[in-house]
Amino acid sequence: MRYPHTATVVTPALAADAYGTADAALDYGAAASRRLVRAFIQSRDDSTQFDGTLRQADRSDWLLVTDDAAVTTGERVEWDGRVLDVTGVLNRADALGRIHHSEVTLRIVAG
Repeated sequence: MRYPHTATVVTPALAADAYGTADAALDYGAAASRRLVRAFIQSRDDSTQFDGTLRQADRSDWLLVTDDAAVTTGERVEWDGRVLDVTGVLNRADALGRIHHSEVTLRIVAG
């Protein structure tokens, strides 16, 4: 599979929350680790037919397809000026005993 996009996967660092409890909050800032992955990213289609016209709804769900098998819930993806949360469970497609690709659902946080 061809992966036309390069995205940054952000693994948050653990930080103290507003009450001072250690390791209770996720920090996606400078303390977080980042890695580049090759991916195919697209918006989930949610067009609706209304009064004879096709309207594109505001969508916040996206699909990420990659050969990186380590993308997990709680991480974020930075791509094309957007910040997206990994919200779904990673689904792996195996072929000949190897991971062919992985798919996960993303939700827009910013952008």
